Amino acid sequence: MCGINGIVNFNNHSISVSDLDRFQESLNSMKSRGPDSQALCQGPNWVLGHTRLSIIDIEGGVQPMKDPATGVTVSYNGEIYNFQELKNELIGKGYSFSTSSDTEVLLYSYIEWGVDAVKRFNGCFAFAVADPVKEQVLLFRDRLGIKPLYYIYEEGRLVFASSVAAILKIIGKREIDKASLSHYFTSCRISFGDRTLLEGIHSLLPAHFVKFQMNGEEKAVVQYWQRPILTDAEKTEASEEELFEETRSLVEAAVQRRLISDVPVGCFLSGGLDSAIVATMATKENKYPLYCAGSTVEKYNEFQYAAEVAKGIDCSVENVVMDSSKFFDDWKMLINQKGLPLSTPNEASIYRLSKKLSETCKVTLTGEGADEIFGGYLMPQYGIYDFLKAPKSEAEANGHPLEYKLTQRFGRPFFFNEADHFFLTHSWMPFETKMSLFEESFSEQLDDDDEVFSFYEDFLEKYSKCTPFDRRMHLHTEINLEGLLNRVDSSTMAASVEARVPFTDHLLVEYVFKQKDSWKMCLKPNAGSVDDLLVDELNAKDLVETKRLLRNTFKKNLPSSIFDRKKMSFPTPFQEWLGDSQTNNLQRSCLEINKRVGIFNDREIQQLFKRKDRNIWLLANVCFWLESLGY
Repeated sequence: MCGINGIVNFNNHSISVSDLDRFQESLNSMKSRGPDSQALCQGPNWVLGHTRLSIIDIEGGVQPMKDPATGVTVSYNGEIYNFQELKNELIGKGYSFSTSSDTEVLLYSYIEWGVDAVKRFNGCFAFAVADPVKEQVLLFRDRLGIKPLYYIYEEGRLVFASSVAAILKIIGKREIDKASLSHYFTSCRISFGDRTLLEGIHSLLPAHFVKFQMNGEEKAVVQYWQRPILTDAEKTEASEEELFEETRSLVEAAVQRRLISDVPVGCFLSGGLDSAIVATMATKENKYPLYCAGSTVEKYNEFQYAAEVAKGIDCSVENVVMDSSKFFDDWKMLINQKGLPLSTPNEASIYRLSKKLSETCKVTLTGEGADEIFGGYLMPQYGIYDFLKAPKSEAEANGHPLEYKLTQRFGRPFFFNEADHFFLTHSWMPFETKMSLFEESFSEQLDDDDEVFSFYEDFLEKYSKCTPFDRRMHLHTEINLEGLLNRVDSSTMAASVEARVPFTDHLLVEYVFKQKDSWKMCLKPNAGSVDDLLVDELNAKDLVETKRLLRNTFKKNLPSSIFDRKKMSFPTPFQEWLGDSQTNNLQRSCLEINKRVGIFNDREIQQLFKRKDRNIWLLANVCFWLESLGY
């Protein structure tokens, strides 16, 4: 796992000395992503860089890697888990190898199969190819978005890197993308489609590659993979036995693939269902160290549940206690490394957990992805049934059986469309609060958040053939999951640890998306009639089973306490850590930074802090980020 960067001049101008100096600063800024070695490779009008965390073939996998015969050069961040099978196939075609690395397999796979090689890879990756024969530069990203890759293409020049911070070292200060910033306050997500929070800097979308002709005459963005988009009738009909057997096989295979390493491997174990399954499957044949993070605030730790899992698989688990002593310093450091705000407070906790794990391991397995793939978010996903029950206009709402409940829960008794319902139920910061927080002229430029609403309306329309629940599953897998994976990548790599995510194995994802909705979430047998209940009431009464297929597949492998307990989502007690002095300091910082940027309404900033609103987190993130950019 590594950091990569590059500059390509499409006007045939060579890379200047000053550009090379900035390029080296960019590479140095990603040192934690690759502390083991650093190198670059230069062509007539391009340069690729690489900073390496050595995992596979410690001595031989040095990058950037160049093929002497064709001049094709790659700089690659990630792992190809099926590289040995591909290597055997390439040997059969006459290729010879001088290393045992997956990088050399990636290089010759591209030479043999071109862009179609990426369809053969099972792994997590973001990589760049400079192909002098075809006079092309190509950027690739893995199917689910595990590894990040950012780029800016303007004025005849391409600049790319594994972090926005590394790009900024080359190009300097950029203007804020206003719609993306608004989307951040709604979703806590640092990407908005392929847009970032800075104008012109794009995030290469998962399952895409972008191809540039070196003469600058062509740019093409291509999607090479898609989850199955199916009607309910097209979904699989299979017996429970077949479903459980195939799900178990796919999960076990995904975990085993991610244990390939020439350095020590560990596991994050939260005490929840997902990480418990990963740890259990990983330790079937060998024992790996387990690490659990928890807070000094008792309700925010899962140590007892992690201990139960560890005992059941005869492994030791090390508890890592989080407190506020380093939280605020870690928070700012992570923003500086990313060049973007954080998403949720637990990024800092994941970093601290990774620091502890890094004392003995370079690789960790994590449980991210199961909630998006198997259906673990009851309110955001199963909540679509509130929309289906509800009136679709004010006129329809008069006298409706759920009029009062809907008004109490959502502020009005109807929803205009699915996107409207999604924002009302799933926004970090409500629309009205957000627009009040923004300074008036900034708010006016957002045009009532038209770009944000239209993005989600268009997304849901793209999946119109799916059931409403399945549309929510696709939405979370495409948008929410990318945010979670970015969080895990940046937090672990800041500690020089590679995180591997078995539930994002594309073969597993394809299989699960072919199954009926009821295998993700369904009412429990004792639920009875629920026509007059909203989803938060179903949740309070514990009437819905989440992740049904995953739970039942591995039920016999887990303690009943793990199988039955509700999700905690790796919580970090940010608000509890905000004592009076910290609150006052944060408010003062936000107001001072806002004097320079003028984006927010000072009175509304003060009101947020007066209420000790949870959205202090979003505001302070953006203010610290703007300060880090020199605003």
